[in-house]
Amino acid sequence: MRIEQLHRRVVNGVGRVEMEVHWEDVDREPFRLFFETEERLSGHLNPDPNAALIACALPAFRDGERRIAIEGSVCPVLARNIDVVYARVTMWSSEQSGTPPVVEPSAGFSAKDPPEGGQSMALTSGGIDSLATLRWNMLNVPSSHERSIKALAFVAFYPDWDPSAALLQGRTGRRRPAIDAVAAELGAEVIPIRTNSWELADGGHFFNDRWHGAAFVSAAAFCGAPYRRAYLAAGQDPWVDVPWGSHPMLDPYYSSAHLTVEHDLMISRFEKTRLVGGWKVGRDNIRVCQNDSAGSYNCGTCEKCIRTSLTLLVQGQLDSKSLPRDVSPEVVALLDEYEMISPLPGYLEYYDVLVPELRSVGRGDLAEALQDVLDKTRSRYGVSPEPTPQ
Repeated sequence: MRIEQLHRRVVNGVGRVEMEVHWEDVDREPFRLFFETEERLSGHLNPDPNAALIACALPAFRDGERRIAIEGSVCPVLARNIDVVYARVTMWSSEQSGTPPVVEPSAGFSAKDPPEGGQSMALTSGGIDSLATLRWNMLNVPSSHERSIKALAFVAFYPDWDPSAALLQGRTGRRRPAIDAVAAELGAEVIPIRTNSWELADGGHFFNDRWHGAAFVSAAAFCGAPYRRAYLAAGQDPWVDVPWGSHPMLDPYYSSAHLTVEHDLMISRFEKTRLVGGWKVGRDNIRVCQNDSAGSYNCGTCEKCIRTSLTLLVQGQLDSKSLPRDVSPEVVALLDEYEMISPLPGYLEYYDVLVPELRSVGRGDLAEALQDVLDKTRSRYGVSPEPTPQ
């Protein structure tokens, strides 16, 4: 793989970083890759070869590329860390057994200093994981500390190449009011990002199972040059260790000498929801819906909406402007009707903890409906009940 013509420009109301990606060992057409943000944030853009390596390393490995030749210099810390990423993915995937590509920067390897006065940013979607990271940071890190979050980046994947403020607004605008409200509470700036990097993955399973942490981090690295740290919220309970594209053995290894990446807040989803539920601005701006990927609303009937609503209900916090004020047994039954609950480790357990909690708050109707769903789900997948880690 060759990554060439890496540059930045301001055009049609947006600032963007662009490059060309050429495959050498697999039959794929050359690809023009971009990351763009608002024109007012053009000073944040950094056509950094390290960010390009983060974006392209796993797609190149998956496609059997023998090398990644990049114009410019690459941080030796990042190059060493990417070897850890390759080793972890190889351990997870019997089909991924080839030799990792060799990194060949045209200007060699050199470590850059972090930006002077650089602070921390967080990738956010408005979901429970990312909101909990923000709330924990607010409660525990002084606002003057370099670890205090001072920017919220959110990423929209969209393949249209044309640089356009209208396209950027169209892909990020519906989630923007919720992000703005949370950012105002933090005193943080908002960095909307549009990119076509999804096309590097060329397949949803690869994005989910191996690569989405790198995809989000690379966007932050290209569009957040003033920041020295990027938080990416942990997406699994701490006792769950399954292959996943954002993982404690992947995300931190996208760090370089000038940008530290943290896989943040390894606590249970139940406790994360409690953190968010106790924060009015966060609670009113939750965006978890699987039926509205644009982030403008929550439907109340998809798996994530139901799970989040039930958890807030048992915690006495289901008075959010963003979710229904109650849950019915009929809505809970949808989890079985549409086979929404995954048999993967962690998902059934999210609901197991809710059954006794629902009974304790006088919602035996929901507890019975949920237990029925869990029994049917385990029967469907041949999964035996196991004690839920605390």
